[in-house]
Amino acid sequence: MAKPPEGEDSIHEIKLDGYRAQVVIDEPSVRIFTRRGLDWTSKYRDLAEAAKTLDVESAIIDGEIIVLNDAGLSDFGALRKATTRRQHDLYFVAFDLLHINGTICATWHWKTAARSWLASFRPKSGSSSARRCRARPRESRHSP
Repeated sequence: MAKPPEGEDSIHEIKLDGYRAQVVIDEPSVRIFTRRGLDWTSKYRDLAEAAKTLDVESAIIDGEIIVLNDAGLSDFGALRKATTRRQHDLYFVAFDLLHINGTICATWHWKTAARSWLASFRPKSGSSSARRCRARPRESRHSP
């Protein structure tokens, strides 16, 4: 493709260099799974705690766990270190909402999903740690 698509129904994806993961919230528990289905909640304990602060009863969120370097870019080498030694540097960048509060969202048009889930993911009142959960709609989809 010589030029990316333009127009109202096109958005573009930023390539992140991290670990693909799904956050599964089933109040009061949160689990984080790898793309192969391994439960890595204990490896990402700070992210799991941050996800508990989101004001949802249940959700399945697909995304990428990353660490940012000084330039603000995802850094895979730093991610490997942060997973074991610097949990506070980890971020979960959400790009697909598959399920929320009993509703399956996987078939929603991306615009509908983006409006719904960005409005839904607010920290519970009194919570300050949800900043680690960064939500953005998945990009690089083109609707005909």
